Amino acid sequence: MEQFIGKSLSKKSVIGPCFIYTKKEIRINDEKIPSEEVEQELLKLQSTLDNAETHYRRFTKDFVEEETSEICEIFNALKMVLKDPKFISKATSEIQDNHHTTEYAVETVLEEYARMIEGISDPYLQQRASDIRDIKIFLLELLSGEFSSQRIPKRPSIVIANDLFVTDLARIGRKNILGIVLENGTFTSHLSIVVKSMGIPLLIECNAILSQIQTDTLSIIDGEEGKLIIDPTQEIIDHIKEIITRNLEMEEYLKQISGDEAITKDGRRIIVAGNAANLDEVENTIKNGGEGIGLFRTELLYTELPSLPTQEALIRIFQKVSQKCQPYDVIIRTLDLGSDKSIPSLPLEKEPNPALGVRGIRLTNDHPELMETMIRAFILANEEKNLKIMVPMISLIEEIQAINLIVMKIKEELNYKDELSIGIMIETPSAAVLSDKFIRYVDFFSIGTNDLTQYVMAADRINPNVSIFHSHFQPSVLRLIREVVINAHKEKKWVGICGEMASNFTSIPILIGLGIDELSLNPEDIPKVKFVVKQLSYQELQGWVENLLTLENPFDIQEQARKKLDEYIEPSKRCFF
Repeated sequence: MEQFIGKSLSKKSVIGPCFIYTKKEIRINDEKIPSEEVEQELLKLQSTLDNAETHYRRFTKDFVEEETSEICEIFNALKMVLKDPKFISKATSEIQDNHHTTEYAVETVLEEYARMIEGISDPYLQQRASDIRDIKIFLLELLSGEFSSQRIPKRPSIVIANDLFVTDLARIGRKNILGIVLENGTFTSHLSIVVKSMGIPLLIECNAILSQIQTDTLSIIDGEEGKLIIDPTQEIIDHIKEIITRNLEMEEYLKQISGDEAITKDGRRIIVAGNAANLDEVENTIKNGGEGIGLFRTELLYTELPSLPTQEALIRIFQKVSQKCQPYDVIIRTLDLGSDKSIPSLPLEKEPNPALGVRGIRLTNDHPELMETMIRAFILANEEKNLKIMVPMISLIEEIQAINLIVMKIKEELNYKDELSIGIMIETPSAAVLSDKFIRYVDFFSIGTNDLTQYVMAADRINPNVSIFHSHFQPSVLRLIREVVINAHKEKKWVGICGEMASNFTSIPILIGLGIDELSLNPEDIPKVKFVVKQLSYQELQGWVENLLTLENPFDIQEQARKKLDEYIEPSKRCFF
């Protein structure tokens, strides 16, 4: 018996045979083709693109039949790259003008595109680079014949690989996957997002595992401990089977309560909504019991095509989101880009410190046509009257005053008579400190705890050397949240949390005690958060939080919050939290 430590995406555990999934490296030579072969090479490019689209249609159909539609929108996005005029034009030019092979053209153009996107500091947007490489490798496999020769498991197995793309997942097939173990991988990848929604256990960063295991070896993914056990003893097998049975019972219970309202034991209702960036995530939110969308990111709408989305395209997306969420509300955040999130359709000048530069509202102030197009689309799409606008990166009163004037002007142009709900993100210390002033100009606040912590602690959140400052339990951050809530409630307006803190179960007793009205989080965590809320007592937590905020050390605060959570959750269910 051997054990390998990794990082676990979930607490789930599985037992089964292993399958080693390997892919042959495809080497591309920089060779030229004679002029008389150019036409044939161009036909090969188009034929390969058509072939790839056919495969993606089949993948989509297979996953719809298996009721895992979360993957379908990702496939649709991949198919859009295959039809991207910019990609096709550049690849054609490599063949026609430079006499390169189709393989070289695909490799060069898509890798250049991936590296450009990889320069974006936002992990959520960086995932587009992985998607581009997924398509690149898939096309090269089709061109070389490697795709049809790739081995896949013939029975349900724990798939072991160096890394996987979404296309690999589709090729293997859901019915053949008990769990996944990767030597590399990240939790922000589309693969991780998809397997989490499917309930597939995933271990990443399980180093050197491929050289230590063979196909068909009986193994265990222990999700609670974050490890892979090879050739386990019968005692361990029996223990894991007990855990699996207990977890299945808890999962069934969470499904049963997912549609319930999240009401504390003493009657305080908390809205539990989802964060989303596309229709697929909206559907996943509703499926998991989400009460609407607390944060709809618009940035990814600008990454799918080489040109900016039209007003009509935005209207269609907003209408679909609105309809899918009825009768719940949808909070659409206006464009939150900066030089660190520059996209092909909006190239921006690089800044030495983009986190403190022209981003969010500052960018759309410099490009007012972006904001005006989005607000017009928002108003014209709001037929169901359940859309709300939220503006990011506000730090000046004048900024929200200007937004209100733009909205008023467009409402007059469109002869729109209904009220619109407008809120702001509380991400900057300025917005938090002046929340008593800002609340007069808006209908709600949503606290972005990731950026608020970054700015309060003066520590770049993507710099690992200052990660110690990024705790959600920093007393300075918690005290600011308290002030924001107090100031909003004085005006009888509500406050939500849409940062990672909303998905941190240990944070929930603190947030409830502080008086937060809404939690917006990853769709898959919604049933668990509802469960936690239903165990708590708002009145008890109010006094407890006041004492908690007298502590000076974030680690002490986190420890006390963990103990408080354990007080409310019975031992048999604590492993989920």
